[in-house]
Amino acid sequence: MSNIAQTSIPVQSSLREIRSAVPMTPQPSDWRLVAAQVRDEKDPNKMMALVIELDRLLERDEKTRKRSR
Repeated sequence: MSNIAQTSIPVQSSLREIRSAVPMTPQPSDWRLVAAQVRDEKDPNKMMALVIELDRLLERDEKTRKRSR
């Protein structure tokens, strides 16, 4: 077995801890700001929190667009 296959990455944070690691965005409708933060973030826990926030914002925008049709 290769070293890669034997390597396990411990999940140290619960979803609640990940979400609380990064504050809510000041302008919730501007997902582009959050996408830029995801691109630049080095800390994996903070990045996961940002990805969760980005997903929430994109889903909200999609629902808003569907309602306006």
